[in-house]
Amino acid sequence: LRLQKMDPEEEEEGGGARGHFYIPPPRAKDPRSKHKYNVFCRLFFCWVDPLFWLGAHRGLQKSDLHVHPSEVDSKTLLEQFNRHWSRELQKKQNGGEARLSLALFKCLWWRVVLTGTLQITEVLLLTLQAVFLGYVSDYFAIEFPTTPDTRSAFLYAAGMVACAPFIAVLHAHAFLYGQKLAMLARVITTTAIYDKILKLNQVTLGQITTGRVINIASNDVQRFEYFFMFVNFLWILPVHLTVYTWLVYNQLGASA
Repeated sequence: LRLQKMDPEEEEEGGGARGHFYIPPPRAKDPRSKHKYNVFCRLFFCWVDPLFWLGAHRGLQKSDLHVHPSEVDSKTLLEQFNRHWSRELQKKQNGGEARLSLALFKCLWWRVVLTGTLQITEVLLLTLQAVFLGYVSDYFAIEFPTTPDTRSAFLYAAGMVACAPFIAVLHAHAFLYGQKLAMLARVITTTAIYDKILKLNQVTLGQITTGRVINIASNDVQRFEYFFMFVNFLWILPVHLTVYTWLVYNQLGASA
């Protein structure tokens, strides 16, 4: 533990019982850590229940809020962004084009992949559920169903029902990670704007109005936020359309 010098006023208030040094209070722990290896609590967000329970009985205070993980600190994110953005600026010096979206993607690429995996899995399960529903509907079109037909209909119905909880869990986590991805993109861009303003000289700073900075930090940054929230649907939509076209073609043939 790191010991710090006690102020004279604090020493007088404490009566000198603790000497000239004191031990600072420990950093608040992340409440998710105790559920780190509990799959059930991670899937159903049980780590946030104590906060909801506390808020139901009294008003929340700042000290009640959970500490944010270190990987979402603006300083850490800005260092990563500056490293990739400097490479983009080198491309511009060599006659290329510096792309801000590419620098942001390099900072958040694994989060984009994770969010896209959850979203495409949810879409495929929705498609599978629709296929099961079609098989169940075909069963009721049979005039004299046999025992194997009935057994197959029950299995398809069970599969359709079994897909529902997985879709619900995947939708919640895909929405969470999508919002978190958008939030990180907003933190990076606003921090980069703030860092850039601090480095401007007085002449350049005098040419920039406060309204322009606010407009960039609100409207323009929001576009990056929406982009990273829905960027995976740029490739999910063609995949989804292809799968549905193939399924309809198998049912209707060329008329599909």
